[in-house]
Amino acid sequence: MTIPLASAQNLIANTQHTSAVNTADSALATQYSALLTQIATAASQGLFTTTYEALTGNLSSIAATLQRYGYTTSIDIGVITVSWGSLTNYTIAPISGMNITSFNATVGDLLVVKFKPMDGVAPYSFTVSGNTPPGTAFGTLTNVNYITLTGTPTTAASEYATLTIVITDSIGQTFSQDINWTITRNPVTVAVG
Repeated sequence: MTIPLASAQNLIANTQHTSAVNTADSALATQYSALLTQIATAASQGLFTTTYEALTGNLSSIAATLQRYGYTTSIDIGVITVSWGSLTNYTIAPISGMNITSFNATVGDLLVVKFKPMDGVAPYSFTVSGNTPPGTAFGTLTNVNYITLTGTPTTAASEYATLTIVITDSIGQTFSQDINWTITRNPVTVAVG
């Protein structure tokens, strides 16, 4: 998806900034939330650079996180300069799939499966249709980076069943993925003799 300059500035202000927060560990995101907010504010004003003075902390960690999202950073004695260039268009990769397309489980064993979209712009919303294994359920489906299916399967399924997950990212891109699953019984051990 290619987006005109005005929208690109808005995206940088809202989604690229948010993605960097979501990727950073919570302590890092909390420690540098003022910097991330400053970047968003500068971008929304049409600026392409900002400078932030950190009184404490290791700026190299937040710099590395920002660089993964296309920002350019430089650090000089407690001051980080962040820039994101002069944009005419900003290209965002469409959602290209999910990390999991099938899974197997066993009756009576705890099941935890995380479904995470590849590409697109976090956070995502999910719609699930079809059958989930009996005894399992999905957690939160909206405004999240992934969804989790958890529970203890109660019934074996002799063949694969399918459920469909539709993902919508924060800029409206969608992707549909069929997920195949099967549940087996625990093997029974019989003592002879």
